[in-house]
Amino acid sequence: MTTDSSNLLRSRLAAYRAKPTSQVYLLYGNDEPEADLIRAADNMPELLVANAKNVNVHPLLKNQFCIMDKKAVEVLEELYKID
Repeated sequence: MTTDSSNLLRSRLAAYRAKPTSQVYLLYGNDEPEADLIRAADNMPELLVANAKNVNVHPLLKNQFCIMDKKAVEVLEELYKID
């Protein structure tokens, strides 16, 4: 994985006003995450990446940001039967 991928991820997180030291919980909804996302996140210890099916309350409370894709929202709506 190139440094550019991690830098791109950092710049996208900055768009959410996440500072480089911000703790971020990133949820994805697909069964398999994007390989590039996981490799880029491996270079960022402040970023925790998880599948929305495995959402955990502790990281939600611990991290400053929770960012999820549209599919993750759909997964959570289905898990918790939100209409």
